[in-house]
Amino acid sequence: LHTFSPAKMWINGLTILNKPLLQFHTQYNAALPWDSIDMDFMNLNQTAHGGREFGFIGTRMRQQHSVVTGHWQDKEAHQRIGGWMRQAVSKQDTRHLKVCRFGDNMREVAVTDGDKVAAQIKFGFSVNTWA
Repeated sequence: LHTFSPAKMWINGLTILNKPLLQFHTQYNAALPWDSIDMDFMNLNQTAHGGREFGFIGTRMRQQHSVVTGHWQDKEAHQRIGGWMRQAVSKQDTRHLKVCRFGDNMREVAVTDGDKVAAQIKFGFSVNTWA
């Protein structure tokens, strides 16, 4: 994201996105050089408005996403991103998960299987009975 990144240009891409999304809100320098800062510096180094614009459009579209803030060299930011990555991988892994329940009702029946139907719709994995 640049200093200003008009959020409406992200709508089409976010609409079709079906993977976990993380917005890392950071800046290049750990501290701002207040004595020499100017617009050229801001244009090259800051995400100021672009980050806010992107966050706004994701929220406005009710896009599931996470935001991590911090300096890109900070160990705490790395740990938070690492935790998010592990969750993202496990979420994607569940898209191929098949769960077996024994002694339940008939397989693939929808009307008496409301909770399992909702789980398959929302999470992508099926829970079926084998008895």
